[in-house]
Amino acid sequence: MVSRNSSTVTSIFNSLFTCFQPLFSFRRRVTETQNNENITEMETESPMPIDEEIALEAAADPTMEKLREIEFSIASLEKGIRKEIKDYAIGTKESEIEKVISTCEECQRRKNPSAYCHVLPMGKWEIPNRPFQRIHIDVMGPLSETIHGNKLIIVATDAFSKFAIAKATANQTAETTLKFLLENIVSIHGIPEEIVTDQGTNFMSKMFEEVCRILEVKHSISTAYHHETNGAVERLNRTLEEMLTLSTSNPINYDNWDEKLPLVIQSYNAGYHSSVKYSPEYIIFGRMTVSPTDIMIKTLRPIYRDEEDMVENLSESIRQCHEAVYGELENTLKNAKKAHDKIRKVRVPIFEVGEKVVIQNPTAKETHVPNFHRQSQLFH
Repeated sequence: MVSRNSSTVTSIFNSLFTCFQPLFSFRRRVTETQNNENITEMETESPMPIDEEIALEAAADPTMEKLREIEFSIASLEKGIRKEIKDYAIGTKESEIEKVISTCEECQRRKNPSAYCHVLPMGKWEIPNRPFQRIHIDVMGPLSETIHGNKLIIVATDAFSKFAIAKATANQTAETTLKFLLENIVSIHGIPEEIVTDQGTNFMSKMFEEVCRILEVKHSISTAYHHETNGAVERLNRTLEEMLTLSTSNPINYDNWDEKLPLVIQSYNAGYHSSVKYSPEYIIFGRMTVSPTDIMIKTLRPIYRDEEDMVENLSESIRQCHEAVYGELENTLKNAKKAHDKIRKVRVPIFEVGEKVVIQNPTAKETHVPNFHRQSQLFH
């Protein structure tokens, strides 16, 4: 009777022999070739490369077939393809090695060297010319559940003024999202021309799309797995999280962060915003609201002769402020794009219709899953 351990060892040995068999076979054939000065064609299945002309040339070349068999051996994974080919195919030209590597679909799908990655130029949103022309909405969380049952925050920010609006909620259904939109934005600041969201089910629902259609609002959706598209509200989320953490420094208060949220939002809107050089609330209201700090230090407040004088001053302040903000937004966007394109080393790919390409698999987080799907053909 064969023991279980003996059976296991035999199984492992057979598996290893199967893996290394192509390499052993090629070593033997190289020796025979060197002795007989005759290269025999090997039967091996070559994957479809991206460059079809190079692929056909490689498929017709017996030497290329031998090199490709080495490429898929276990030893090549351990030592590196280039070194493995040079070790077992002495005299192989560098151009032939390059041809093997560049036309290997499996390598292209699995490996993702930064030198070959295409980084597109930073896209640009159209700069709004008034408050609440375009708003960005997102759902932040889940956070620790409060005594009121809230664990999420629906967050919105105005692209022009950077004015923030947030509300604690227990869920992120389409109904809850629309209620937030209508009660906290539309009923106070009016109907925006454009709303930018991610691809959450609450934003992609038929109900949300129908409301946008009725209100004649353009609904723009961020690219999947690229939250930078909705970066305005993503940055706000991080800031609010930091501010909430500071406001609930005592662990006993972690269960009532939703009660502190309104004051945190007010503090954010009253603060100086570097991208517009004003506080968001000043851009919206044309004046600074009175804060507890103002009361403590007895800050001087503007005095007007009458209502007409106040209206005239506020109107002029808002006009000048909006002109300045538009200019600051232009400069900020220009500088951000310049820095992005320089640091990321932008490389714009040029594709032709009918060309075969591999498509990135953004869900490939496990080490054994290829980074790209198999080849697809480009269509109009």
